Amino acid sequence: AAQQLETLRSEQKAALETAAATLEKEKATAAQEIETLRSEHKAALEAAAATLEKEKTAAAQQIETLQSDHKTALETAAATLEQEKTAAAQQIETLKSDHKTALEAATATSEQSAKAAQEMETLKSDHEAALETAKAASAQELET
Repeated sequence: AAQQLETLRSEQKAALETAAATLEKEKATAAQEIETLRSEHKAALEAAAATLEKEKTAAAQQIETLQSDHKTALETAAATLEQEKTAAAQQIETLKSDHKTALEAATATSEQSAKAAQEMETLKSDHEAALETAKAASAQELET
């Protein structure tokens, strides 16, 4: 019985030592896995931070480009508008001048027409007077 008890104790001790050794190995493996995961997590975070920084820089550059393009477009539009405004003002001045010239020409034509009508009246009146004179002279000649 003592021998069996000693064997059982020896087997128990061996089993406990084996379990302890297995537990120690699993603990070491788990610690190694945790360290590997921490290292991978750190690397992933650093990579994500680097990617985020690159994207941030690219976005800032795009914003700068868009602002520059927008500014250029506004300046171009303002210059075009100013040119169109100047051209329109020039056209208005030309139209005013043309209108003034046309009115002056129409006035001159109207005055010439009135003068011609007056001259025609004078010629008609002179013609009628000449006819009357010719009639009177003709009648006198017939009497003599």
